[in-house]
Amino acid sequence: MAIQITNTTVLSTFSLIRAAILANATLSPKFTTNDIYQYEPKHKSRSFRGFPYFLVNIPETDTEKVVFDNNFTEPALSVNILMRVGYEARSNVLNYANAFLKAIEGYESSFQASGYYDVMVTLDDVDSNIVIDSKELVEAVFTIEFHGSVAR
Repeated sequence: MAIQITNTTVLSTFSLIRAAILANATLSPKFTTNDIYQYEPKHKSRSFRGFPYFLVNIPETDTEKVVFDNNFTEPALSVNILMRVGYEARSNVLNYANAFLKAIEGYESSFQASGYYDVMVTLDDVDSNIVIDSKELVEAVFTIEFHGSVAR
């Protein structure tokens, strides 16, 4: 039987994704724990470290009512991740994007050990015309999709 996720931790993929980023040899020198956010940082705050950074959103779920017993469900989960890089560093976007895809794919066994399976990561869009608080940015949008058995 597959590892089950408890109903209180089904949306707790942030730490897994952050660990995958920090374990990657290309990303870890540039992105520290403080450069990976779960909520949008305030860009004009003194505590904001600047660009680049990753923003890992809370997963969206789609639970189907296909169960063999009443002890667990099998939701499909989807997480959107934004990577924002200052426009002057745009030449690094492709390298960081490739490294991120490799980091997630290489971390699949850790996802499985936490009860998530069928991990699929995609690069959905790269936009070089983003402006946030008068700062020109390049934004890459990734999606990670997976499933899990959630104990009720």
